[in-house]
Amino acid sequence: MHEILAGGCQCGEIRYEVDPQEILTLYCCHCMDCQRQAASAHGMSMLVNPAGFRVTQGELKIWQCRVDQGYFKQHHHCGTCGVRILHTRDADGPDDALSLKAGSLDATDHLHPVGHIWTKRKQPWVIFHPDALVYDWTPDDDFRALTDAYRARRKDRNGA
Repeated sequence: MHEILAGGCQCGEIRYEVDPQEILTLYCCHCMDCQRQAASAHGMSMLVNPAGFRVTQGELKIWQCRVDQGYFKQHHHCGTCGVRILHTRDADGPDDALSLKAGSLDATDHLHPVGHIWTKRKQPWVIFHPDALVYDWTPDDDFRALTDAYRARRKDRNGA
């Protein structure tokens, strides 16, 4: 049996659970939207199969915007404190995976991203781990290399 991960917003109105077996990958995005949204140098995104995510308390609010590539991205956030919990999109991702904002998990000390995207927009002082996958923009392989790297890391840690 694997332990379900839990998370939520800053004010506590939203709570959710994630099945770790449904996590596809974990990476950092250095685009300007993620920098603004995180109020930091990058955002940390965890792609999750929709079946592996469920809201256990509260109701997420949604707003959407068109991104540079032309598709719409839906931002799911707490209506009270505004913390973004996840993004969905109508194109440009592995199937219909959710992009969970991994910093909203209760425990983040075990997180180790396998790669970085939109690095052409990174802050100049950011340095990448030598083993990290690094992409100037959005990967053109439907995130396959990032998901393969995450799967390999999980296999190494679990021995299965």
